[in-house]
Amino acid sequence: MRTALLALAAVVLALLAATVLDSSRAGAANPFYVVPTGTTECKRVKNCVGVVGPWVEVPAHREATFLFACPSRREFVVGGTDARASSSKVRVWFDGRLGAPIGSTPPGGGAGAFLLFHASASDGRHGWFQPILGCVALTQKTKRSTVSVVPGARPAGPLDLRAVNVDLRLDGPLAKPTTRLRCPKRETLVGHWSAFAVGSPNPPGRSLAGAVSIATTTAGNAVGARFRANRVFGHLVPLATAQIGAMCEPLRR
Repeated sequence: MRTALLALAAVVLALLAATVLDSSRAGAANPFYVVPTGTTECKRVKNCVGVVGPWVEVPAHREATFLFACPSRREFVVGGTDARASSSKVRVWFDGRLGAPIGSTPPGGGAGAFLLFHASASDGRHGWFQPILGCVALTQKTKRSTVSVVPGARPAGPLDLRAVNVDLRLDGPLAKPTTRLRCPKRETLVGHWSAFAVGSPNPPGRSLAGAVSIATTTAGNAVGARFRANRVFGHLVPLATAQIGAMCEPLRR
């Protein structure tokens, strides 16, 4: 009987190992993960799919910014949000557009509904946060407005938020040490951000704190970035990503 139980345990462990291996391989090609239990991004929202981003580094005394979008294979709106953090001292919020739903397809199509997340640590210590979106597929393109005409001018339109994610290797020299992002024609660069993120199911350890330095510069309508690996960690490191973002303001017609 004991021999049979040991054999069964070995089979279970082998299946678990295969599952973890498949998940890690899938994570290398896809930045989205299964939503952990206890999150509320899809609470009371029908036809909602939870989408989880990577762990984004929160510097000790600076604000972290990260643009996260719903999958690009379909058109979505953002029906809810949530986040996880490495500590209860990490505060997370996002920039939202006026009107409902929370998010919509970006100007000119693009990668789907998105939100610009921010985070900071109230205790002045290094931390991490993981953005989570509740994505709802669009089934009705337009809806009739029931709001009466009221005095006042329309506010300025939302900024065109653009970002590029660069995969980094932490087991040797960086494969792509620089990148550049430009606002399109008839738009002006009014702001930018950078972030370092790690694709892992749980908050990264302290060993990855400050693993990559990102230096940004602006020239005209473009933002450039240079990456530097501060340490080499060997082969057993999770997928690392640097995000460079541009805030582009459309010219008034």
